Amino acid sequence: MTLLAGLMLVASGCSSGSHPAATSPRTGTATTPGATATTAAPGSHSSGCVDDGRLGGLTTGWVQMVSATTGFAVLNHTIVGTVDGRHWNRLYTAPERLSYVDAVDANHAWAVGFQTVFTTTDAGRHWVPSPKSEVPLSMVHFIDADHGWGVHYGTLLQTSTAGRVWQAVPTPCPVDRVCFTDAQHGWLATHASVYTTSDGGSDWRSVLTVRDPAVAQDGVASDLQCTAGDDAWILFDGRNCGAGSCAYISYRCDATGGCVKFTGPASNPGPFSVIDDHTAVFVGFAGPVLNPMSVMFVRDDGRQRGPAMVVPDGDPAQASPQGVDFVSPTHGWIVDGALFESHILGTTDGGKTWTVQYSARLP
Repeated sequence: MTLLAGLMLVASGCSSGSHPAATSPRTGTATTPGATATTAAPGSHSSGCVDDGRLGGLTTGWVQMVSATTGFAVLNHTIVGTVDGRHWNRLYTAPERLSYVDAVDANHAWAVGFQTVFTTTDAGRHWVPSPKSEVPLSMVHFIDADHGWGVHYGTLLQTSTAGRVWQAVPTPCPVDRVCFTDAQHGWLATHASVYTTSDGGSDWRSVLTVRDPAVAQDGVASDLQCTAGDDAWILFDGRNCGAGSCAYISYRCDATGGCVKFTGPASNPGPFSVIDDHTAVFVGFAGPVLNPMSVMFVRDDGRQRGPAMVVPDGDPAQASPQGVDFVSPTHGWIVDGALFESHILGTTDGGKTWTVQYSARLP
């Protein structure tokens, strides 16, 4: 297959739920990719967009659960999986650092590296790397085993072939994050704005423009998550740090354009996880030296902030939260990045207590 034959790109115009249990994971192997090589040209955008090369949401760890017992996580170069929600097994060690993982069920998952996307269709037993000529993606979001979206340096891409072929989707401005609830209804976040679509991305409607000076000047959208009811939660990182803290702002928006603004539990932004249409859990940390992580439940569509609960994580306390996933108000997981190693922490009592479920030394 030539690159030209594999090029399927158009650039015209400017989760949580119950899933079947997986079989017990084993150490995986990489197989020869059968995917089509692809290349993406940036989509055209409206005038006035900020397109400065800044990327939002890149981390060295992430976690995606598909039920209270089954899920996947990435820590640096390693992909791990669990089938009981308590114990994690190494599935695959990638040749490059990983920053994101997405899964739609116990069998189908995608791990995103700096140059490669690694795909499994058998619960992590084997991982297929994308072709080296494929465009690097900063994140992917799938709604089933075949249909998904990805972000490539501000360009929104869409696939109906499980990621083997990607097609560029026109957007109003360069994209940081994307999320779809089904094939028609989706959301995207740029450096300082949020858009929604109800026709699969043919048209995008502006819902929010961030004007807060703490994040509007140099900020990026660190994460965007949508709900089954077609609402969205968004975190903007201001990239404006000083005296051990970094400015950030969070929003909860609905499709009518109603948005509620709030902040998380600490002076530095961490990841967050949407539990349902009206509830999410936000993680933060206090600073680069004495930086205990903390979690906070945000309810009533962002109007009610719960107390900050400290997440103890070893000595010295140099952990910074990378990814979090709560499947219910009681069961959640955090992937951190500590000074010399990364951990997966789990809670079964809504963040009151945490247990280290997995540790990985950093190279």
